[in-house]
Amino acid sequence: MEYERDIFYDVRSLSIEERIKILDAAKAAAKYCWVDKLDCSISTSRQRTDMTYEEVMRKFDDECHFVVIHRRGYKGQEQTGEIGFCTMMGISHYLWLITSVEDLNAIVEIHKLKPMGS
Repeated sequence: MEYERDIFYDVRSLSIEERIKILDAAKAAAKYCWVDKLDCSISTSRQRTDMTYEEVMRKFDDECHFVVIHRRGYKGQEQTGEIGFCTMMGISHYLWLITSVEDLNAIVEIHKLKPMGS
């Protein structure tokens, strides 16, 4: 099977307000949404939490690693949008929002996102 590379969108110039709008749009469209945490003092593996979207969003700031990705995978498999962030400080929290490609494309178009390197 042929693997199609994922498309990472350039989000470096987005303001925190624009990033929040993208996260909120992705949450509204999400097929799946969850939060993991990584506490390296306990484990080197992320653990699923019961933290809500609203709770993890209180941790979101300019220091977080924010991503918008078109996950393409193997030809013929379902493709998805992945939007989220990692707090990257102390106990790291990861927000995962999985959308359809159509919803991802709408978000990309509204916010005029371009693939990295283009």
